This record gives sequence, C-alpha cells and structure tokens, in this order.
Amino acid sequence: MMFHRLKKINKNQRGFTLIELIVVIAITGLIISAITVTIFQLFNISARSDSHMLAVRQVQNAGYWISHDTQMAQSVETDGGTTGFPLKLTWSNEWDSNTYEVVYNLIEADSELRRSYKVNDDDPNVTLVAEYINQADTSCVLTGGGTFTLPDKDDAFTITGDAVADSGKITVATGSIKVTTNGSATYKASTASTGIWTTPDANGTVVVKAFEAPTAGVWTSTTANAKVAITTDTDDENAIITGRVLTLMVTATVSGWHEVTETRVYEVIHRPD
Repeated sequence: MMFHRLKKINKNQRGFTLIELIVVIAITGLIISAITVTIFQLFNISARSDSHMLAVRQVQNAGYWISHDTQMAQSVETDGGTTGFPLKLTWSNEWDSNTYEVVYNLIEADSELRRSYKVNDDDPNVTLVAEYINQADTSCVLTGGGTFTLPDKDDAFTITGDAVADSGKITVATGSIKVTTNGSATYKASTASTGIWTTPDANGTVVVKAFEAPTAGVWTSTTANAKVAITTDTDDENAIITGRVLTLMVTATVSGWHEVTETRVYEVIHRPD
C-alpha cells in the first residue's frame, strides 16, 4: 500500500522543462552581467577619481612652491625657450646677510619637477616637487610689468637688459619723469605721459627718475629678460615698484585605466630689488 502511494506522488511531481531551464539560465546571466557591469563601473569611477586627485595634487604642489618662491624673489630669470625652464629665483635678506637661490627644473625622462635650493655657496638641496608632469603643456613666462610710485623728487628705478632684447612702455599717471639710457638702451617719449623703451643687448639700462613728487605710473615689458630695481630713494618714504607677472601653466597626466589630465594656471607677482 505504501509503495503504491509513493508511486502516485512521484507521478504527480513534474520537473523543469528545457525551455524553462533556458529562460532561468538567461535571466540569471542577465542579472550576473548587470552586477558585473555595475561593479566594473564603480571600480572604473573609483580608479578615475584616484588618478584625478593624484593629478590635482601634483599641479597644486607645483603652483604652491613656485608661487611661494616667486613672491620672495627679487630676481626672476626664465630660460626664454619653449618651456621657460629652468626657472631661477634669487633674493637676499638684510637681517641675515644671506643670498638664496632656487632653481626649478623639468626632468623630462622622469616627468618630474624638481626644486634646487641653496644658501650662499652651500651645496644645493634638491627635492621632488611634482610627478607626472606633462612637459608639452607645462611652461613659465615673465610678462607685463607693474606700477611704480616715486614719492619724492629724484627717486628713481632702472630697467636693465639681459642677453635677449626687451622693450616696453612707460606711462605716467601723476607727476613727471626724466629718462636716461646707458649702453644700447633707448627711450623715445611719444607724448608727455608715455614713452617707449628698448634694451637690445645685455647691460643696457633705462633709468627712470622723478622730476617732481609724487610721481606714479605703469611700466610694461614685452619679453621676459628685463630686470628692474630701485636705484635711488631720497628719503624714508620708499619708492615702490611691483614686479612683473610670472605666468605658470602646469599640467599633470596620470595614466591608468583611463588617462587623466589636470592643468592649472598661476599668475604671481615677484618683489624686485
């Protein structure tokens, strides 16, 4: 009797048909594929985010250090080539009688930006500032000029030419100036308040002296190699000259699952002598 009942039960139980199995397998495959794609996308997004943050840190490091040193510098010299590197920054302090020199170099083989720092004639200390630097899209250039204020009569500043010819304009807002030149430098007053200066060769100088107090205006330069310094200050009220603008474009490219590029542009004014 018992065997007869079990036989009836087994006859009433049906298995999966082939079509049902195929449908189940297909649905399961779709679910697994969707989960796999989601996991891959999450991993991809995370990897891209990590690469992007790494690239951002590199360009921020480069901008921070070069901006910091440029604001300290009394003299800023660029190579004048395609990239402007090496970038040389120097300054001195009256309170410790030290001379400081910082040189930034792009190392093409390692895609690195390095900083060489030395005091007086000591051996330089070289540190890594940024990695993954894209050489083709990284450059620094000195442009423009700045304002000058000569508080008293006979206050003066000089523009000294370097090996590369430079030229620019002097515009006087208040007061008046007398301009003298040395070497190959020239100055041509086009109006009462504006004049054009040039320094074709190294060591040519343009001296801008106040005829009356106060005298103020703007000086500009069209290339990167002129140097400006206060040469005469007649009393305790200091003559003021802003430095030219150092424009730094730095690009970092990080390769991984996806290549990520970050570019930042910094504009920094240095303090002249």
